[in-house]
Amino acid sequence: MHGLPLKISDLLWSLRLRNVQIRQQISDCKASRGAAGGSDTPCVFVLNKADLPEHRWQTTEKEVGEQIEHLTGSQDSFVVCSAANNLNIDKASLQLFIEA
Repeated sequence: MHGLPLKISDLLWSLRLRNVQIRQQISDCKASRGAAGGSDTPCVFVLNKADLPEHRWQTTEKEVGEQIEHLTGSQDSFVVCSAANNLNIDKASLQLFIEA
C-alpha cells in the first residue's frame, strides 16, 4: 500500500493506532524508570512538513486536529510546524515542556 493514496478512514484508523502505540511506549518507558504511567501520560502531536504544498498532503491540518480533539478532548497539544522553514519549532518545544 506504500505510495498509494489513503482513504481518510484508513488514515484516521492509522492515526488512532499510532496514538495508542506511542502512549504505550511512553508508559512503558516511564514504568521502567519507576515513574507514573497510565492514561494521563502527556503527549504532544507535531504535524511536521507544513512547508510542503497541500496537494502533496494525504489529509488536512483540520482533519488531523479534529481527530486529535476526538481522541484527547483538546487540540492544545497539537502543533503544526516546518523544520525547513523554522515554523513553530519553538512552539512545539514549549508545548513539550508544558505537557511534561
